[in-house]
Amino acid sequence: AETVISIGAERLQEILQDKKSKKFITIGRFSPEKGHKKLLHAFEQFAGQHPEVYLILIGGYGAFYQETVQYAASLACASRIVFVRAITNPFPILKRCDLFLLPSDREPFGLVLLEAATLKVPIVATDIPGSGDFMRDYHGYLVENSEKGLLLGMEAFMRREVKPLEISFEDYNRTIVKNFEKEAIYVNADGRK
Repeated sequence: AETVISIGAERLQEILQDKKSKKFITIGRFSPEKGHKKLLHAFEQFAGQHPEVYLILIGGYGAFYQETVQYAASLACASRIVFVRAITNPFPILKRCDLFLLPSDREPFGLVLLEAATLKVPIVATDIPGSGDFMRDYHGYLVENSEKGLLLGMEAFMRREVKPLEISFEDYNRTIVKNFEKEAIYVNADGRK
């Protein structure tokens, strides 16, 4: 699918290069459990007090794309919301953002958290099973899974209370390998355990 940027590539570049503005980002397919509407509603409340902040939503497929775009267009802060659809590599955009937001209602792990952590982008995530456990392990900033929680997280970021995750990727990889080896079931040649 062809990449679609709601404001055009040139305008997005200008925003990403603007040193005076803050850029918040979320990445995830457009489906209800990703919490986009909750995030948009929280951002609308936040944007009223912070005119220098943009929200970028990157997503691939998902039945709720059109509905989410229409909802965002109805908000007072619509001019500060950017949609990027079907981009193969979100890293160049993600690394120019100031805060990653994970508003999900369900997220078994959240690979995007690892991606944001790799780029040292601070993260605010909803406290849910899976991704919440990962955030706790690496001293991430967790908020209640609600509009209010996300709003408080954005405000905490503006007060410089949200830091990048404290994660050593060497240790992380070692833990993954150790867990994999612990869980692995070795089957010998004749098929018995």
